[in-house]
Amino acid sequence: MREQPKLRYDERENIDGTWSVIDVNTNDPVMVDDIMLEGLVDVDDADDLVDILNKNDQDKRAAKER
Repeated sequence: MREQPKLRYDERENIDGTWSVIDVNTNDPVMVDDIMLEGLVDVDDADDLVDILNKNDQDKRAAKER
């Protein structure tokens, strides 16, 4: 049985109560299309972005294994 790969992205609450999407490998906020994913007001928005980024990352990993 194959082990589930570690998810690369997660959300982090900032000291000011906003949210950032981070790369768990570096603990740095993620940049997509020159937009830094930090200062998000709604945790649900951050969570949705994390889900999308993790899905894309998993799809890329799976394609490399083929």
